[in-house]
Amino acid sequence: MKTKDLVKTLGIMPKVKGYYYIIEAVELIRKKLGNPIVVTKDVYPLVAMKYYTSTECVERVIRTTIHNAWVHNKRAMDRVAGYPLIFKPTNKEFLFMLADYIEETQERMYTIKG
Repeated sequence: MKTKDLVKTLGIMPKVKGYYYIIEAVELIRKKLGNPIVVTKDVYPLVAMKYYTSTECVERVIRTTIHNAWVHNKRAMDRVAGYPLIFKPTNKEFLFMLADYIEETQERMYTIKG
C-alpha cells in the first residue's frame, strides 16, 4: 500500500498541508526503520526544508491533522493501529503507526506472492 493511499483512508486529503507533511514524514521514517529516530531532530527539519517552513509549523500542522482524523475517522485509525485506540496518538506514535502498517502490509503481500 502506498503511503498516500493510507493517509487518504484516514480522511486526510491533499487539500490540507498535513497530507503532504505526513506522507513525507512517514517515508523518511520508513527509510530509517530499524535505526533510532528522533522525530523532532531527524524528521521535522527535513520536512520543513522541503516545504520551506519551520519545524514548529510542521509539528503543529501534523498534530492538527491527526486531531481531525481522530475526530472524523477514529475507526480507520483503530484499523491501522490494529487495536482500539483509547487516546489520540501523539505525532510520533501516529507517524510510526503508519510506517509500521505499510511495512506489515508489504510483508504480507510478499508472503502471499512468494
